[in-house]
Amino acid sequence: YFCIGHDLDPDLTPSNLKLFPPTNIEKFLEKMKKTNTNKVIFTGTRTDPQLYKFQKDLVHLIRSELPGVHISLHTNGILATRKLDVFNLYDSCTISLNSFDPEIFQKIHGTREMPDMVTICKEAKMPIKLSCILTKHNRHEVLDYISIASRLGIRRIAFRHIFQDTSRWDIFSPSSSTNTTTNNKNKTEAYISQVHKPVKYFKGNPVYKIEGVEVTHWVFEQMSGNSINLFSDG
Repeated sequence: YFCIGHDLDPDLTPSNLKLFPPTNIEKFLEKMKKTNTNKVIFTGTRTDPQLYKFQKDLVHLIRSELPGVHISLHTNGILATRKLDVFNLYDSCTISLNSFDPEIFQKIHGTREMPDMVTICKEAKMPIKLSCILTKHNRHEVLDYISIASRLGIRRIAFRHIFQDTSRWDIFSPSSSTNTTTNNKNKTEAYISQVHKPVKYFKGNPVYKIEGVEVTHWVFEQMSGNSINLFSDG
């Protein structure tokens, strides 16, 4: 219920899962070269990029046109173990995983089908990062989530909030159930800092080091950035 892709005009996101090459990929690559952009992220607005039939062909095409490019995959991880040969063509991967607990996962995702994180972490030939949306269902398990990720060998996690939701919680307090608003943001950050102090800030977002994991607490509404986007309509 928090997928930002559903806020986009449907005309921008027709299905192109069986189309190769993607519409206007040449113009996209040309702009990448002109701007000296050296990182490409495969993601989806209303679908998962591992459902794309021509993943391998597209990866090879981009590498041939942009030597030295870093290609990252942003996926729900469900198909990773079934397509390991393609999965390992990427240089890095972010997996959207909002809970390791099957019951909480189902409440958030609406399905009990979870990615096999043990196998993924064992077989992956690239760094794995986790992206977790904080909701009323999982905000209490942040520290457990970090511990499990650490044991799996994951070294980076990004915790985010539902887009445009102003609710904020003391996410590093396992016993906290207090719902705060942006008016109390400074109070919340002060509390968090008493428990875990940020080791740095990235684009204004605090970054912590917990159990060997780099944990970033993102607030997207407070930051900006530039990117070149190729939607499925070209």
